[in-house]
Amino acid sequence: KMKNIDHEQHHQQRMFLSAASRKHSNHSKVGNFAFQYQTDKEAHALWSTVPSDGSIDVMVTHGPPFGVRDGPAGTSNAGCSILLNYITDRIQPRVHVFGHWHAKPGAEKRGDLLFINAASVDFDHCSTNPPVVFDLQCQ
Repeated sequence: KMKNIDHEQHHQQRMFLSAASRKHSNHSKVGNFAFQYQTDKEAHALWSTVPSDGSIDVMVTHGPPFGVRDGPAGTSNAGCSILLNYITDRIQPRVHVFGHWHAKPGAEKRGDLLFINAASVDFDHCSTNPPVVFDLQCQ
């Protein structure tokens, strides 16, 4: 879903929001919940709908991209490699905010792109992390 945010100084920032995340088949206790995609084809169909004209300032997804704050040491990454490719090669937002993976909250910068894992709870779903706040300069 696209969302435009207008500021008092007539600046506008564009956000893209998605509740989707990849289903993790290696977690046998976890079923398939709403907004999960299972195949690469489904991932391509979903992420190809995001505008690729450089107009997205902030992209918010439920699931993380592959290799970005998406798995504790010694385990496999839980993120989506297709999402990562679309973000870095095609969509190129200024900020990508996600959650879902509770083990590695925090932020990291890769080039001009700021990735934020804003997960606020731990694996027991107890609120342990403070809310994430960031400033984004108008361009």
